[in-house]
Amino acid sequence: MRSPLHLVLATALGSASIAHPAHAAPSTSLYQEGQRDYAEGRFEAAATKLEQAYKESRDPVMLYTLGRVYQDWAKSSNDIKHLRKAKDALEKFIVALEADPNIGDPSEIEPQIAELERKIAEAEAAAEPEPEPEPEPAAATPPADPGKPAKIAGLTLIGLGGATFLAGAGVGTAFGLKGLQLRDDLTTNMCSMASAKCDEIREQGAKANTLTIVGWAALGGGGAVLAVVGAVLYVKGRKKTASWRADEQARLRVLPTWGGLTLQGRF
Repeated sequence: MRSPLHLVLATALGSASIAHPAHAAPSTSLYQEGQRDYAEGRFEAAATKLEQAYKESRDPVMLYTLGRVYQDWAKSSNDIKHLRKAKDALEKFIVALEADPNIGDPSEIEPQIAELERKIAEAEAAAEPEPEPEPEPAAATPPADPGKPAKIAGLTLIGLGGATFLAGAGVGTAFGLKGLQLRDDLTTNMCSMASAKCDEIREQGAKANTLTIVGWAALGGGGAVLAVVGAVLYVKGRKKTASWRADEQARLRVLPTWGGLTLQGRF
């Protein structure tokens, strides 16, 4: 034997020619207009009229009809809000059934609500945008060595000073040998007395001596100074690097203990 709920729902969803049971027949003209709109597929007009009819009469049967309207509307509109409205109407209908057991059994409506919840969850999942791929982590920039600039400058000066010193040594040696050769020429030619040739040799010897001094003192000495300055800079740079590395290593140390290992350092 069918429960009273079957009679109520059959009445609510039936055509106008079906006789309505006296205890459950919504009779407002607005409700009947909404039923006609629903039967003819005008879901928006049907929902509007049925909602207004329910507000006026508070007949719980209208809630079930309203839920069916929104379910069928959702099939054509694919709008999740219509599914939510259908679920809301049926949940209110269950509250009415629980308040009046003579209408019917709420368990007959609960499967429909469960199905609506499933469809709503699927629609929400489909509407969620796909998460954007996480950006690849940027490569960690290694900490800068504070002593590196001084070391580079020091090595540059050492190289430049060495080259300058070698150039000065070459110039000084060449002209030094030239001066010795001119002195030998003076001795060989016995230039004890003034003569044009002896004066020329003496002049060339003086120039050779001057260039020897310039080569060794200016170029050689300057190159040596540059090399010394470069060495000092390089040593200072190495000290800075050593201090920096010691500080980095001191930030985290793994030390053995009686119970295992322990981390120690500055964080």
